[in-house]
Order: sequence, then C-alpha cells, then structure tokens
Amino acid sequence: MAQLDISHCSPTIPKAPEPIKPIMGPTGPDGKQFPVAYRGDEVWIPAVINFDSEYEYVYIEGSFNYERNEANPNELRVFSKSGFWLPVKDKSSGRMKFGEAEYQYSADPRIQIRNDHWAFGQKSCVEFVLDTESRDAKLDFVIGAVPYFNVADSPLECILTIKISGVKFGQKGVPPQLINKYEIKYSLDDNMMNSSNEAVLQIFNDFEAFNLKGDGNSIHPKQLCTQSALKSELSRFKENVKIAYIGADTTENICSLIRILESENSLSSKIERLTIYLTEDWDQLLIQRFPDLEIEYNNQNGLINLEKCVLPEDGTLPKNIHPADITIATYVAPWAISGDNENQYAELLQNLMSSKDSTLISVDPMSPNHIVRSQVSDFNLPDFYKGKLNLKNKKHRFNNPSAEAEIWSNKEVSS
Repeated sequence: MAQLDISHCSPTIPKAPEPIKPIMGPTGPDGKQFPVAYRGDEVWIPAVINFDSEYEYVYIEGSFNYERNEANPNELRVFSKSGFWLPVKDKSSGRMKFGEAEYQYSADPRIQIRNDHWAFGQKSCVEFVLDTESRDAKLDFVIGAVPYFNVADSPLECILTIKISGVKFGQKGVPPQLINKYEIKYSLDDNMMNSSNEAVLQIFNDFEAFNLKGDGNSIHPKQLCTQSALKSELSRFKENVKIAYIGADTTENICSLIRILESENSLSSKIERLTIYLTEDWDQLLIQRFPDLEIEYNNQNGLINLEKCVLPEDGTLPKNIHPADITIATYVAPWAISGDNENQYAELLQNLMSSKDSTLISVDPMSPNHIVRSQVSDFNLPDFYKGKLNLKNKKHRFNNPSAEAEIWSNKEVSS
C-alpha cells in the first residue's frame, strides 16, 4: 500500500490579506455591491507519503470538487487551487524510453518524479516512479492551497480531496487503481490574523531551495523549465554571454539557476555577466523584511560575475542597464501586467533586447488556472510580447502540464 500522513486535516484559516479583495456580487438597485466569496490565505500543510515495494507508479491527485453551472451559479469555490511542493535534484536523472524526463527526489534515489505529471492549479497532481527496492521508502512534501469560500455558506468550508492511486510492478498498461482517499477541510475564520511569508520561506529553506552552491533542490516545475530553456539557449554561444534575470521574488528560482551554472563548467565558462533586476516595490521589500533572501554571492570565489540592479518604484529605469544576450522572466505576469508596471517592463525589455540576436526566455503558467499563489485574472503576456514589442516566438520543448517556456526574439526564430 501507499499511505499518506497529513499533519493537519482540518485547518482554520483567515481571509487573504490586503490588497486581495473578495469577489463581489452584482450591483443592486441601490448601487451597492456585496461580497459573494472570500479568498482564503495561503495554507501550507506538511505531509509524508509512505511507499512499499508493491507499486512501480504512484499518483497523488488533488481537487476541489465543486461545479459552477446554471443550476448552481453562486458556487465560487471552483476558484480554489492547490499544488504539491517537494524537493528534487536540479538535474534530470534521465528520460524514460517513451516518456518524459524524471527528476530524483532529493532524499532518496529510489524515488523519481515525472516532469510531465507534476501539475498545479484547480487540479493538481504528481507522479512517482519507484524501483524494486522501494519498500519502506517515504517522501516528505507540502500541500499548498488557496481555498475560496462562499459567503452564503454556513459554516464557511472548502474541501480538498486527495486521491492516491498506483500501478503495480508487472502491470504496465493497466490504468492506475485507487489506493487511498483523503480530505482536507479548510474553515474560514473572519477574525483570524494573517500569517507572514516566514512559514513558507522556512519550508523552502528546509528543502534546500536557497542554496547557491553544491547540493540544492528545485521545488516547482517552473524552475526545471527555466533551467532547461537556459541550457538550450546557451548552446548557441561559445563565450561572453550576458544574461539578465528579471524579478527575484522569493529567490528560489534564481538560486537554482546559479546552482546549475556553477555545477557545469561548460555553462559557467560561457558567461560574462549575470545581472539580476530587482523590483523596488516587491523584491526589495521582501529582502528588507526577510534579509536572508539577499543573494550573497562572492564574485571572487564564484564562477559567475553577478550584478544586481534595482528597478525604481516610480516606473522609471536606472541608467546602468546593459544589453543582454539572454533575458529570463519566470512567472512575472502578476507584476509585469499590473497597472503602470507594464510600461516599465516594456522599456526594460527594449533596452535589454537592443541587439538583434537577443532572446527572451519567458516561463509562465499555462493559464491563470495553473498558478496557485498569485492572483492573475487576465493572462495576456504573449499578446503583450507580440503586440507591444513586436517579438517573434517559438516554443521550448518542456512537457509539463502547468509551466511552459517560450523563446522570444526580435527576428523570426526556427521552431
């Protein structure tokens, strides 16, 4: 059997903090609107899955089983999302003969994670591939969720259903059979204080996501997607490559890129400079609040020449922007298309991509339904790149159901 130990199955949570607003109902005859649904705060629940040697493939699926239709138009818990965060080695451990890349679970080489079955959003999943010696193997991960609550419900509850299914050794081709089923019931307390980001950052730190050298782990497929696209683009160059990275956020993504570059001399030897562009109104505020997020990279002892540049909150650009051969933007939509930021982002890219051979690696969720932690209702970055910047694109092959990468260029690029 494969069993799941969940640390907390009935958490009580507060509403999401400002500036996140509730979903408002229609305007009444008096011109007033009232909330019809509240978004809950992020919830992070540690869990452990225990394996035995009976199964070769084990699947975990998470879903909020609500339906909004003509008969039930006020069911807004359909906007609830979840995902499974877990530590895997940055480098792929190989590719199945007729499948996708696998990544080793950091604490046990007997457990591999399938890249093409690791999804986040309204429906989440992850698939594990086990070897024949997997008896007593276990895997630690966290269940992250953002539930929604209908204001009219009493009590205010939202249920995440988690199913574990599997395929036994010697039964390839047989559909996965249900092994166990669990529920997490989230309850909303309107008077409860919000937690800080400290808890999730500590979880990421325990997963060694912030390491800059040596062993460290990726915890989300967007990181693996970014690494894969960067390696592909670096193959076009021999030396003197200038890279720009936009938006450090909680830094786990840029940390994994630095680790990958540091670990392979064939990559780091090509790089002349890596510049991280930090937003003053988000990245810098996070670093001020959590100083340990500061990327302390020693250029003298490291293999990369690292620079930092702050993008002012007033929407202007700093003077020290250097053109880049490769620019990387991973999950920047919540900032890039928000209010006045769009113009600053456009001008920044125009400066960075002033060379005709410059490329932009844009890693984004497949749709707003596949991003858990940020609130994005209108996802139009591809239209923005095409319409406002007149960039041409090609898809980077990385088969994941939640994250995808596109390579954007000033000229036509071959697929």
